[in-house]
Amino acid sequence: MQLLLKIKPHYFFLLAALYFHWKLDKLTPPLQVPDEFNHFYKALQISEGQFLPVKQDNRLGGVVPASVREFVLPYGNAATNLKYTLTQKELYDSFKIKYSNSDTIFYDFPNTAIYSPVSYFPQALAIYVLKKFDCPVASLYYGGRNLIFICWLFAMFFVIKMIPYGKWLVTLLILLPMNMYIMNSFSADTVTNIISLLFISYVLKLSQQEKKINYGNILLLLGMITILAFAKVVYIGLVLLLFVIPPKQFKSLPYYIFSLLILFVSAFLITYYWSNLILTYYTPYANYNEVYRNGICLSNCANYYLQKELILNNKMYFIDVIYKSILQHPFSYLNGYIGLFGNMDILLPKELIYYSYTVIGLVAITEYNEKVTHFLYKIIFIIAGLAAFIFLLLSQHLTWDCVGEGIVDLLQGRYLIPILPLLFLVFSNSIFKVKLIPNIIVMIFVCYINRYSAKTIYNRFFVESYDKKTEFYCGGEELNEKKNFKTTNEKIELEGASSQTDSVARTGKHSIVLSIKSPYSLIYKFKNLEYGDLIEISAWEKGSGAQFVLAGECKNKKLSNFYIPNSFINFRDNKGWGYINMVQTVTMKCDSSNVSFFVWNPDSTSKIYIDDFRFSIKKFKDNYQDSLFSKIAQMNSSRLK
Repeated sequence: MQLLLKIKPHYFFLLAALYFHWKLDKLTPPLQVPDEFNHFYKALQISEGQFLPVKQDNRLGGVVPASVREFVLPYGNAATNLKYTLTQKELYDSFKIKYSNSDTIFYDFPNTAIYSPVSYFPQALAIYVLKKFDCPVASLYYGGRNLIFICWLFAMFFVIKMIPYGKWLVTLLILLPMNMYIMNSFSADTVTNIISLLFISYVLKLSQQEKKINYGNILLLLGMITILAFAKVVYIGLVLLLFVIPPKQFKSLPYYIFSLLILFVSAFLITYYWSNLILTYYTPYANYNEVYRNGICLSNCANYYLQKELILNNKMYFIDVIYKSILQHPFSYLNGYIGLFGNMDILLPKELIYYSYTVIGLVAITEYNEKVTHFLYKIIFIIAGLAAFIFLLLSQHLTWDCVGEGIVDLLQGRYLIPILPLLFLVFSNSIFKVKLIPNIIVMIFVCYINRYSAKTIYNRFFVESYDKKTEFYCGGEELNEKKNFKTTNEKIELEGASSQTDSVARTGKHSIVLSIKSPYSLIYKFKNLEYGDLIEISAWEKGSGAQFVLAGECKNKKLSNFYIPNSFINFRDNKGWGYINMVQTVTMKCDSSNVSFFVWNPDSTSKIYIDDFRFSIKKFKDNYQDSLFSKIAQMNSSRLK
């Protein structure tokens, strides 16, 4: 116990951060932070020297090779479908995918294409270096993920060591599960969080130090402000924190005024320049190429220009937006600041969230500090935090919310990581002399909540929770007595055997050919597809244009029949076979007793070959993921009301 009490906060941070990074690195599959696959694509573009967004045919994105698409596919399914789980074998097998620039296509990632290269410099640097050694795609990914962690680790060590008070409080905030989760990814938020917290701690250090501020201090502040303005302009409001530094810390009053003038003007000019540059690439959903605009990270009802016009013409409108955004669904962002993982589908219990804020408040109030900033200066903490928060709300409302929606609907807690430390530091004081309580509380709480979060993340991604599973494979090789295709499941046969051919095959001796004579094949008829079922379908296609179709009829005439087609080729192998993958959670309310799956060639002039067909249906009862599915649906529903 005595040894624990002697541990300094920055050394405890090092031990805890290294341990939980190691744990999270094992338990978190690649690309599971929101939109991380798009962040990965952006970092790849930067590693190729493409620093500015690429816009063509009213699309925003960049060229992505087949090897990267093959690597991303299973992790993209896991990120976008909360019932999709992975296996350790899939993680190991992903290291077999060698990076190659062949079979490139233009991919849409409009939400990250407009980000500054500053936000991805560590990850892009790792990719650039590792590509020189002919590494697998997985190595490029993990190399970038680990390099940004190392940058974060050193930066946060100095943040804690440098900040003049509230060291255990800041240690606790930095080691919250959400922060640990974000930094273990390609998210652009990590660089923003690093610079924001470094800036805050350095300004507070300058405000308390005995030495006068010199040119080197000003240049370092200017560098931080420059990076912050390029990384994420919404946090430039934090620059107001400079007023915390008393004029007496400068050589003279003119030197104080001139220094602050240089810093504020620089912040304004950089923000103005980068914002205007990015706006030249901005493409709202209505103007985006309609062939590609669905299914990408783009709000279908948002329009920056129309929303801006509405705000300017109605001065009370945005004030009302701020009020509603803070008060109408606070749990969504308060929960997200502590820990809301995956695609915002891995929730911590509400009780743990409440307990977390109680612990933060207790540490803030009781931590022993020899001296703190005067309360009058702490008002600047609140003003700077609110300025950054309002800029954040404005940015989100202009680019993501429906025009006239009246509320910021995508206010995520992870966006508050650079802001809330300022507000919590307001409660730091030098009155309480209790030296032991905060240290022990922080150590115990950090270990408990991060272990709990790691277990929760593992359950989401690696623990199967289905009650029943039906699966089979068909390579088109064998027919039964009824002249239907045999499958690996003895109880299941597929119609359409007239399409069998031995002229082309990916594996074995046969495949299925779709032509004018037999446009339909692999017909599977089954019963009782239900709400919440998870369907996974994959096959290889020679040629292009085949449609994989799932269709059903509802007995209840008040419910809608369904028809779900998919023809997207994810990537091609070196022999020209394209991989089609279809993952679908049944979200329609349908008491279907007659369901059909089939592959179809709608083009009577072409031949398409299909091989190595796999199909599975997983059914779920009351369990972790079903209850989670309901929670997310309810949360999203409440936001829209």
